[in-house]
Amino acid sequence: MVQRRLYIGILTIILPLLILTGCSINFNNDDQSEKITQLEQQINELQKKIDEQQASTSKKDESTDNENVENDTENVTSSIQITDPKDGAIIYEEPFYITGETSADCSKIVATAKNEEYKINNVYTLQNYKYGDTTFKYGIKHDWNNLDVGKNIYSFAATCDGGNRAASIQIYFEAGGGVEMGKPVIYLYPEQEQEVFVLPEPEGGVTISQPALNNGWNITAYPNGDIIDQAGIKWPYLFWEGYSDITTPEEGFLVDHSELNSFFDEKLAFLGLIPNEIKDFKEYWLKQLNEEKYYLISFIPQSEIDEHAPILVEPKPDTVIRVFFDYKTLDAPFGYSEQILEKGPERNGFTMIEWGGRLY
Repeated sequence: MVQRRLYIGILTIILPLLILTGCSINFNNDDQSEKITQLEQQINELQKKIDEQQASTSKKDESTDNENVENDTENVTSSIQITDPKDGAIIYEEPFYITGETSADCSKIVATAKNEEYKINNVYTLQNYKYGDTTFKYGIKHDWNNLDVGKNIYSFAATCDGGNRAASIQIYFEAGGGVEMGKPVIYLYPEQEQEVFVLPEPEGGVTISQPALNNGWNITAYPNGDIIDQAGIKWPYLFWEGYSDITTPEEGFLVDHSELNSFFDEKLAFLGLIPNEIKDFKEYWLKQLNEEKYYLISFIPQSEIDEHAPILVEPKPDTVIRVFFDYKTLDAPFGYSEQILEKGPERNGFTMIEWGGRLY
């Protein structure tokens, strides 16, 4: 910088002298012409050095500016994260909303929804997100083509001053209500051989059935409980599983694992089941309840089952008994309120019996 100023100063002095000298010089004078030529050469050399110095200074300034920009970028902490739900969450209802947070320097978020089983690959730019926002919300629903049954993967790509940032989450969607109704089985006891139509209609739909449910079971029922389907196959009962939004009472019964067998003998008989039905119940459920020492067992009121998992039976039974239980596993006893059960009704006329429990 000092050299640059020196060169400019020299030019400021020499150029006026040259002009004055040129005005009074006799160009036929060889000495004068030689001096002028020498001065011109010196001026050209000085101008060349000034140009070189300016070019060098410009490069340094540009390099400094770039370094400052890079440093500013490095100082920006750009980020995006999903706050709800947790990775691997299971959801039962739609629409559902994924929420998250970003740094304030992000200007755009692009969401990608994928479900390999159902060939979903949906890309969407969040419309309500703008520069300076620090939260975002993304809705998912089957009708929006970004949600289906099973595993769904959601990726969020944010464009930020500090560079692109990304976050992703897996969500499992199970259609219907939040309670998986495990092995409800239906017994039919008509007063005489009877053609019967049966259709379970839980809120979340039927997921498994035996024999195949299709649009409902058309079967022949006998007073001893035998059931013959349209293919001529005999069944001891009709089996289905599905989902519903039934609510479990807070009250229940604290049962030691070693006492489960006798507990169910007592309670199921009180609720209206007979020995062969209790035997079938225990054959399945005692194998499921084998993890912890204690269980808090609650029975769902029949009115709650009828509301959230109705069953259409034609002709209509005279007596209906439906038993469904829920449970929690416990490491040790704790305070609880004991449930008061309503005794099952007497069996009169055409009777339908059902038992089942919640699957986890």
